[in-house]
Amino acid sequence: MGSGKSYIKNKPMKFIFLYGFYTIGLIATVTFIASCKKGNGDKPGNNKKIASMIINNRNVVYTYDMQGRLQRIDNGVDAYTIFEHSAAGIIMQQYDAAGNPMPGGRNQLNVVNGRIVTAKEFTNNNGEVKNHSYEYDGEGRLIRHWIRQVFEPTQQESHIVQYIYTYTGNNANHVTYLHKNGGDTHDNDSISIDLSYYDGKKLYTYADMGFNYFGTVPVGMQHQGHGIPSPINRLISLFYFPANNPIKSEKNTSYRWNMAQNKWELNNTQNINIPETEYEHNTEGYLIKCGGNEIKWQ
Repeated sequence: MGSGKSYIKNKPMKFIFLYGFYTIGLIATVTFIASCKKGNGDKPGNNKKIASMIINNRNVVYTYDMQGRLQRIDNGVDAYTIFEHSAAGIIMQQYDAAGNPMPGGRNQLNVVNGRIVTAKEFTNNNGEVKNHSYEYDGEGRLIRHWIRQVFEPTQQESHIVQYIYTYTGNNANHVTYLHKNGGDTHDNDSISIDLSYYDGKKLYTYADMGFNYFGTVPVGMQHQGHGIPSPINRLISLFYFPANNPIKSEKNTSYRWNMAQNKWELNNTQNINIPETEYEHNTEGYLIKCGGNEIKWQ
């Protein structure tokens, strides 16, 4: 699932982790607060769940248990993922078409009071793992996600990533990606993203796929850079920020850390506008098409 492409953007991304002596002030100066009121599309009507998605001609099918929890994802005919729920948390394991566990296809998720607080993601490299931690605000929204990619026997770091989210109502209006390439202080860069949304129309959330464990307004995003999407890999096939409403615009501002001058330098800025016609809803208000991809509901 993690190899999918984003409709909104399909480009390499790098991220940066800021140590205490770095300043985040430069990033903060470009923060754009998108005005987005809550509308009729904020709630999913009859609370249906996603049955399948057709992404780039690949049929992705979602299966649920008797409690409505996500139990299985079939990613075409090539692979599938099984979800095992227990009192301690959730195990995600990906298998190939022959039923063999796939290297790097396992996640161990720790759930406390209905929210995932930590996770361990195994990679294709022997002994290397990604340790995740999640922080929520007083309204139950995910506001921070830390990831340390380490060689577990020695705890040597290869990547450190941080995601920071702020909100307008029930939509993430600003996301900051921060990345440090383990041990190499020259390879530090960041991306600051400002978002606005179409009011009164529904997108979809993790609750729509029986996996509502990342707070009241879970956010997520796939990229083609370091392979560390937030909040987790191999779950969402259409890689948007699944706030309550469809995205209208996105402004990406990227920076690189100039070690010689001890400051951030602007790398580039990209503005993306998504026309409202790219989203199609059925008579009940459920999103059924976006960017040429299809969503079918139960």
